[in-house]
Amino acid sequence: MPFRKIKNGFTGLLDLLESAFRSYLRDGLITRANAIAYAAILGLIPLLAVLVKFASIDRASLQIQLARLLAAYGITESGRLLVMLDEILARANAIAGVGTLFVLYSANNLIRHMEDAFNHVFRAPARPYLFRFAIYIASFVILPVLLFTVGGLYRKSVANLSPPAYVDLAFKEGSLYLLESTGRLEERSLESISQRNVMESLNLNAPFRDRIYEPGAGRIVNRISADSSLTPMDSPSLSDVQEFRKLGVDGAFLVMASESGLLVFSDDGGTTWDYRRYLAKTEAALRPAFIEDLILLPDRIVVLTGDGLQSTVLVLSRPNLAIIDVNPMESAYRSLSRLPDGIYVGGSGRFRISRDQGFSWSGVINASFGNRNELIQSIHRNANGDLVYLGGSGNVWLDTADGQRLYPAIAEKPMLGHGGLMLSPDGPGFFYGADGQVRVSTDGGRTWIPSDLELEDVDILSHASSEDYLFLGGTNHFIGQFRLEGIETLYNESGAPVGQRALFERGPQSRYSPALASLLLLFFYLQIFGIVWLVLALLFRALPNRDVSWKSATVGSLFSALCIVGFFFIFRVIVSRSTTTAALYGVYVAIPLGMVVLLSTVQIILFGLEISFLMQHPERIRAAYYLRNPMRLLKLLS
Repeated sequence: MPFRKIKNGFTGLLDLLESAFRSYLRDGLITRANAIAYAAILGLIPLLAVLVKFASIDRASLQIQLARLLAAYGITESGRLLVMLDEILARANAIAGVGTLFVLYSANNLIRHMEDAFNHVFRAPARPYLFRFAIYIASFVILPVLLFTVGGLYRKSVANLSPPAYVDLAFKEGSLYLLESTGRLEERSLESISQRNVMESLNLNAPFRDRIYEPGAGRIVNRISADSSLTPMDSPSLSDVQEFRKLGVDGAFLVMASESGLLVFSDDGGTTWDYRRYLAKTEAALRPAFIEDLILLPDRIVVLTGDGLQSTVLVLSRPNLAIIDVNPMESAYRSLSRLPDGIYVGGSGRFRISRDQGFSWSGVINASFGNRNELIQSIHRNANGDLVYLGGSGNVWLDTADGQRLYPAIAEKPMLGHGGLMLSPDGPGFFYGADGQVRVSTDGGRTWIPSDLELEDVDILSHASSEDYLFLGGTNHFIGQFRLEGIETLYNESGAPVGQRALFERGPQSRYSPALASLLLLFFYLQIFGIVWLVLALLFRALPNRDVSWKSATVGSLFSALCIVGFFFIFRVIVSRSTTTAALYGVYVAIPLGMVVLLSTVQIILFGLEISFLMQHPERIRAAYYLRNPMRLLKLLS
C-alpha cells in the first residue's frame, strides 16, 4: 500500500508538470516573460538616476554594490562598465525630472505586464483602472520595504550560517594570528590558544568615532560646515554585522579592517579594543568607505579605499587613527604592496609608487599582461631585482631588471578565483591558485614547479610564513601548517628526466568536517529558499484577479522557489569558475549574463504560476504522454 501511494504520487507529479508545460506553451508565456524582462530593463537606468537625485543613494554606493555583485561571479575588472554607468548617473540632475515620469511609467508597465500575465494564466478579467492605480501606488510603498527586509535577512543569514573562513593570517614573534570574516580573532602560539570575538567588545554607539574625507577633492572633513547640506544625522548607521578582510600586526598593536569602512584596533595586544569608521563625503550623502587593502607602518597606517571606479589612499596616524593625508587616484586600484623601495598600489595593468610612506605618488607605470590590463592582486621583488606581479586570473608575470617582460607558465589553463603569491629575496617562492595546488619557485618566480601539496574541498584565502613553515587558511575554517622538504626530479620509463616536483611535509591541519560545512551551507540555502518561497506565495495569491487558494499558491511558488535557488547556485558556480567569461570576454559579459538571469527567473516564476492554476483547477490536469513513457520522451528529444 505505501509503495502504491508513492507510485501514484509520483505519477501525479509527472502529470502536473507535463500539463503545466503544455499550458505554459499554449498561453504564450515565453513571449510574456520577454515583455516582463524588457519592462524591468527599460526602467533600470531611470530608476538609478532618480535614486541618485532624490534618495539618499549616491553614485559611488551604486558603483560599489555593482562591483561586489560582479566580483561574486568572477568578474573583477569592472572599471569600464562602471565608467559607462557613472557617465549616465552624472547627468542625474538633468534627467531626473524626465526620469521620474519614466520610472513611474516603467514601474506601471512592469506591474501591468505581470498582472496581465497572471490574469491570463488564471483566465481572470482585468481590474478596473482606478483599482489598478491603487494597487500600483501601494506596491511602490511596500516593495522597497520588502526588498530592504529581504536584504537584511540575507545579510544576517550570510553572517550566521555561512561556514566561517580565515580571510587573513599574520605570523609575528612566534604567534600566528588568524582573522575570520566575522571578526573573530585567534592567536596561536606554542604555549596557548586565545580567541576573541572582537565585535562584542565594541560599543558601536560611542561618539566621535567617525572620520570623514572627501575623495574627489582630496580633503579631510573634520566637521560638517554650517553651509553644508549634510548634517550629523546623514551619517549612515553602523551595523554589528561586518565583513572583515584585512589584518595587521605590529608588536602589541593589532588592526582589523572591514569592507564597510571600519578599522578595529588594539594597542595592548588585544586586551581592549576601539574602532574608527571612515566615511566618504559625496555629492548627496556620507557613505562608508570601501576598504580594499592596508599596510601597517611603524608610525602610521596606509589604507586603500575605493568605489569600483576610483580609489583613494588614506594615510592615518597610529596613535588615534586620524586621517593626516588624502590622495585621490586617477582610477580604480585593488592592492597595496610594501617593497624595500616603497609602497606599490596595483590596479588594472598599472601601478604607482610612493617612496615617502604614502604621502605622494609617482605617475602611472604600465604593467599589463600582454595586451590585457589584468587586475594586479600583489606586487613583489625578487633577489634579482625583478618585479613580480600576481593577476586576478591566476597569472604571474615579471618585469626583469634589464627591461624584459616574462610570462612564466604555471598551469595549463587560467585559474580564475582566489590566489596568493609569497616571494622572499633569500628563499623559495610559493604560489597557490584556485585549483588548490601549491607551486614552488627557486629562481625568484621565473619558473614554477608543481608540488605534492594539493588541497581539495577548500578555497585558500590567506597565507603567512615563518622561517621554516608555510601557513595556509581558507574556507570551511581550514588552517594548515606545511614545510618544504625538497625538490625531486621525475623520470620516465626509460630513465630520462621529464620534470620536477616539490615535496612538502604536512604539519597540523584543522577544518570543519565536510558534513558540518555541508550542513551549514544547507541551512543557508534553506533560509534563502524560505524567503523566496514566501515572497512568491504572496505574489501568486495577491496579484491575479481571482481568489487563489493558499494551497495552490503555496505549491506553485514552492516549485518556482526551488528552481530559482537551484538555478542561482548552479549559475554562480559555473560562471565564477569559468575561464571563458570574464577572463576571455571581459566585463561586458556581465550584460548578456544579467539578461539571461533576469529572463530565466521570470520564466521560472510564470511556470510555477501555471502549476498554481492547475492546482486550483485539478480537472485540467491530463495524463502525461511523454513523462510517463521515457522512450517517447527520448524519441522526442532525439
